[in-house]
Amino acid sequence: MDTPGLLNRPLSERNDIEKLAIASLQHLQSVIVYVVDLTEDCGMSVEDQLELRRDMKEQFLKPEQPWIDILSKNDLRTSYKKTDLYFKDVCSPTPVSVLEESALKALKSRLTEELVSFLTEDVGASGEAVEAVEGKPSFEDSGVKDIQDGGDELVNFLTEDVGASGEAVEAVEGKPRFEDSGVKDI
Repeated sequence: MDTPGLLNRPLSERNDIEKLAIASLQHLQSVIVYVVDLTEDCGMSVEDQLELRRDMKEQFLKPEQPWIDILSKNDLRTSYKKTDLYFKDVCSPTPVSVLEESALKALKSRLTEELVSFLTEDVGASGEAVEAVEGKPSFEDSGVKDIQDGGDELVNFLTEDVGASGEAVEAVEGKPRFEDSGVKDI
């Protein structure tokens, strides 16, 4: 699920869309992707983005849950602000540039691998459901039945709205288009 951008402010000051994003993060288990804009063109200072990142990790990241840091607008890296502060907190971000189409395929591959790995952790070698990790729904209950046999279908489902260049393509009926998802930097 792609949540709208969150601003670094108290819950009482957040709008309904931000509250929905917070509720989703509290209840859904998936890969968390945190996008940072070091140009500060997003309207938030690097300090606020890092504080929000720390808060999100503390509140929502579970031990078995993947977290991926994305450093957006890599084509504008000469305009980055406070990189020393950012790299003090973030060890291995994935720098991407939609404009230059750099690292988009690698990011797509990593996201797919992380998500498939996360979704299939509860599946034994035989493909049968095994006991769930505490606090995580069992694979059997996830609605994904034959991931071992149909893994390609899941990968296609997760990535079919994004063309080779990372641009939005025609959406499948009933599924939102990539460009409507609110993701601007990836």
